[in-house]
Amino acid sequence: MVKERQIDCDLLIIGSGLSGMCAAYFAAANGLSTVQVSKHTTLGFHSGLLDIAEVASQAATKSWNSPLSAVREIIKHSADHPYSKVAKNDLMDSLSQIIGFLKQEGLDYSGSTDQNLQVLTSMGTLKKSCFVPSTMQACVDAYVSKKPSLIIDIKGLRGFSSRQIVETIKEKWPTLTSARIEFPGFEGYSEVSAEHMAWALENEKNLMALIETIKPHLNGAAYVGLPAILGILKTGKILKIMVEKLGVPVFEIPSMPPSIPGLRLKEAFERGLQRLGVLRFHRQLIETIERAKDGVFHTGWDKDTGSVRIRSKGVILATGRFLGKGLIFNNGEVKESLFNLPVAHLEQKQNPYRIRFFNPQGHEINRVGIETDCGFRPLNKNLKPVFNNLFSIGIINAHQDWAREKSGSGIAVSSAYQAVQTFIDDLAQAGLCQPKARLSS
Repeated sequence: MVKERQIDCDLLIIGSGLSGMCAAYFAAANGLSTVQVSKHTTLGFHSGLLDIAEVASQAATKSWNSPLSAVREIIKHSADHPYSKVAKNDLMDSLSQIIGFLKQEGLDYSGSTDQNLQVLTSMGTLKKSCFVPSTMQACVDAYVSKKPSLIIDIKGLRGFSSRQIVETIKEKWPTLTSARIEFPGFEGYSEVSAEHMAWALENEKNLMALIETIKPHLNGAAYVGLPAILGILKTGKILKIMVEKLGVPVFEIPSMPPSIPGLRLKEAFERGLQRLGVLRFHRQLIETIERAKDGVFHTGWDKDTGSVRIRSKGVILATGRFLGKGLIFNNGEVKESLFNLPVAHLEQKQNPYRIRFFNPQGHEINRVGIETDCGFRPLNKNLKPVFNNLFSIGIINAHQDWAREKSGSGIAVSSAYQAVQTFIDDLAQAGLCQPKARLSS
């Protein structure tokens, strides 16, 4: 007999990228019964850097050292931008809470909302970010001091060349040198993966072998940089041992996906959300979702082992853009894939693209998405909320170009915070929960 599982909850979150994970945390940390459903997560593509903003407005090319100054410029040039719907204190508080939560789960970050830090990329360029994993902090210090530093790459690791890094940045950092090694235990391999090496370094024997392999190449280097492979679960311990044994600060450089810092984010969120009692369904495609007359959402799917039916007082849509398939192309139009929500029209319907892929003015297609109110409720064509208990968060929303602005993480975290806060306030006003749960640090 096929069994049916019935679940009742306050909030259903659809998606497990950064915005979905943050929404699940904000909801569960404030006492809401929370269910999270996702087909897959895009955190494996995340660099691990938590950006607020660097570039403002469609036409501007100025890179801002102050992320909050960049946010002000963004809002000035785009009154409908997601940042325009979040108060400055809420933006800062939401990030502070997520940084604290990740620290509690063993994932430390450095930085603040006052200044963007500069970290080295695998292309040899510099990227600005206000919060960087602690494994990358020494890179910030090394670049500021311009002290002699050694970049190590590993034979068989694609998309990472220490020689290319040194050559690309030599005018800004002339004391940088490179060396190539074979990863212990993987000698002779024509191709090695960052994930396999990261898991291998969880074993101290493998870690010590790597340290001994690096030592002959130091030659007076004051810092050592590596591709991001320093473990997944024991990263802090691995970094500490490497610094002690090599005698110099060590830093990681973000590399091509699958991103190890992104996998660390995934693992940290999953540990923390389980601890908070979030019920998660991963690798699960939602087959039906309807809203009853009483406002309750009914969501479900069927499997050979049984069916699942979820009744929730609210739904948060955190499905991302085209990569996460929150937005899809259908008959030449951009559409929202689950609720068929209205999608904001292109400002330049006849020419949504430009000749240059990385055009400094951006592409209008990047700014397409869901229109929302200040509580991040999706709007219909009459600019009224589709449902008062349906929310849309993260980069699926319109009027932002997160990749160009370097604002994706800030949008994800702050919109999740705002949507959950709005939902809690609505529940309290309706007498369905205690008004205790205004989000707080």
